[in-house]
Amino acid sequence: MPGQKQRDVVAPILMLIMLGMVILAVISGITSYFSVYNESINALRQQNRALINRLDGWISTKASIVESNAMLIRDSDISHDSVIMHFANILDANDHISDVYIGFPDGSGYFGAEVTMPPGWVSYRRPWYLAAAENPGTVVFTQPYLELALNQLAFASVRTVSDYDDSLGVVGLDVPFYILAHYVELENALAGSFSVIICPKGNILMHPNLALSPVDEHTFNNKTEIFGGRYVDMFAAIGRDGFYAGDGVVYVGAPLATTGWFVITRTPTPVIMSNVFPTLMGIAATVLVAVVCMAGAGLSLSKAQAARKKEQQASGLANAVLENSPLFIEILDENLRWCRCKRLRCMPARRRFCSLPIAAQPPLHIPGLRQQQGSDRAVAA
Repeated sequence: MPGQKQRDVVAPILMLIMLGMVILAVISGITSYFSVYNESINALRQQNRALINRLDGWISTKASIVESNAMLIRDSDISHDSVIMHFANILDANDHISDVYIGFPDGSGYFGAEVTMPPGWVSYRRPWYLAAAENPGTVVFTQPYLELALNQLAFASVRTVSDYDDSLGVVGLDVPFYILAHYVELENALAGSFSVIICPKGNILMHPNLALSPVDEHTFNNKTEIFGGRYVDMFAAIGRDGFYAGDGVVYVGAPLATTGWFVITRTPTPVIMSNVFPTLMGIAATVLVAVVCMAGAGLSLSKAQAARKKEQQASGLANAVLENSPLFIEILDENLRWCRCKRLRCMPARRRFCSLPIAAQPPLHIPGLRQQQGSDRAVAA
């Protein structure tokens, strides 16, 4: 029947529509998740970049001091005592500088701090002098080394006095490395988050795990030697993409413009997931509602189809019974000929007893029929 066929077509269409809604909800949820996740990663990268910019600004002030000292010493009228006094004033004004000094090509030198030179000390063999002599006229920063004033690891900002060579000597200043480490630690407010500093060669310059920090100016842990080489992949990804995820943590980092050192911040993935969690809950709620609606619609359609199927079975059974029934009505027509009532094939709810006029004659015995008294109607037994 046309109406039933339409219902049979509409039901699957509705199910497909509901399924499409669920799929769209899932796709939308996944897209939202990755969008929020990427935004969280970008936020970490921005925080790391802000830290690097502040460190660069802080380190650049040391370069400015060294430039000023080189310019001062190039003045031939300045005396030795004036230079020493100038160095001492710099130390008084800057708590994060441990020493200010100058070294000469003959191996001598003098310092703003009161330092006792160890036996055999010569200026041109020190790491800071060598670094400046290799880059005349440019402020350079050394890797951590053991400085003399406090006998601890520091990095130096140094420059040749001359713009062309070290003939006039090398000026520099030392910054204790623990001050830089403390400055970096203050920037890591997230739980479980910390930063490391790695030089371009892969040496670990700063790490919260003291076992991985430099022991002296000659002993560094390299990225290839720690954590089973995991830092190798991380460092390569940081240099390429500025981002690395693995082992349940996320690393973001970039090099300092002043020193070239990489400042890399490590953040546990659960901290990032805490930012994504509200989005995940919204996704789960959307999918749950869509699934419940689909299940309800599917159940209703299933019940409707079952009811129609039962109706069809009952109707078919009734028709089959009527089609195969041996009972039939035989009566005489107006010409006294046998006829069969065709209305037996009607639906039971609409079946009526067949009535045909019969000529007035003596009653006849007809098998399967009985005659009503005072009536010309034939009634099926």
